[in-house]
Amino acid sequence: MKKIDVDTVRFLDIVKPAISIEKAQKILNDLYGFSGKLKPLDSEWDVNFHVIAVDGRQFLLKISNDEEALDTINFENAALAHIARTRPALPVPRLLNTTGGCDIGSTYAASGVEHKVRLLTFLPGITLADVARTDTLVFNQGKIAAEMALALQGFFHPAAKSRQLLWDIREVGTLRPIAEKIVNPDTRALILGIIENFERVIKPGLDQLRVQIAHMDLSRYNMVVADPDSEIVSGIIDFGDMHHGPLIQDVAIAVADIMQPEPAPYSKARHFLRGYHHVLPLQMKEIALLYDLVRVYLVTYYLILIRRGITYDIAAQDDVLALIENLTHRGYETVTDLFCEACYPPHPQGVATTVEVLEEGLKDHLACSNGTTKGVKI
Repeated sequence: MKKIDVDTVRFLDIVKPAISIEKAQKILNDLYGFSGKLKPLDSEWDVNFHVIAVDGRQFLLKISNDEEALDTINFENAALAHIARTRPALPVPRLLNTTGGCDIGSTYAASGVEHKVRLLTFLPGITLADVARTDTLVFNQGKIAAEMALALQGFFHPAAKSRQLLWDIREVGTLRPIAEKIVNPDTRALILGIIENFERVIKPGLDQLRVQIAHMDLSRYNMVVADPDSEIVSGIIDFGDMHHGPLIQDVAIAVADIMQPEPAPYSKARHFLRGYHHVLPLQMKEIALLYDLVRVYLVTYYLILIRRGITYDIAAQDDVLALIENLTHRGYETVTDLFCEACYPPHPQGVATTVEVLEEGLKDHLACSNGTTKGVKI
């Protein structure tokens, strides 16, 4: 197999635009004709600011990384416009034009590098990462994830299939060099085995499934609720990982995120899948691949955590690895039975029994680690 230089993978190491609040305020006034109070927001490779205008309206000012292709930005804008036309009730950001009537503006850094600028409506609320996710909330998370998939059905843009995307799990092989440097031989063998199985067995058949443009990052960080006690998702944000691929890939990413960090990951996965399947039924051949796709996403996440080190939360490495190990220990048939039962339940008692067995196994697995947080050395 041809070796891929991991250092050529775009956005693996984060280098964001150097844009100060003062510079952002000038951009806002020059391009959109108003000023406001700006607060920096977390972002992986763009620079984002929460804007509160004098009249109280709220916006998101997004200044793109100079490595982001214009076609990709146009693709995201077209998707948001499509959703606004076809599913106007879906709570997603809306794009605003510059004073010149354009949906994209430009600014220049001190270095002379051009950055594209957009202004979107801001969806207030609390991310699901910062609230207790009840079973009802997770069920509703599944429902709105399916509604998002339905909203994007029938939409296409040429940039959707051509973009190089770090988080596209079909490209997990590009991260192989990171896995090969893991010091612990058992962990290294586990991660490399999952990559090898995916590339040899799973990946070749993915295009035979339902494919479409999908959000592809419906995580706890990209959904918000109005208040800590709400059990209704009030907004979906960040379309930066959207691309064309198997529908079940979009589901797998959401399920993997649902399962970590959670004390009862299998129960939460069941509730999410029930909610999703209630709105958009999954096919049995898709569910049959869910176990492997969840593990591959977790491996992708794990390897990026290792590479970025202190840039990301090192403590999360152990949580993600523990879930990969537990899924692998429980095995394909047991976990896939759970996923099938969530969508096509034979009887409630059988589902509960399966979940209880899996949860007890995870507790035993976590107890063996004594709660230590070490991170992985490479």
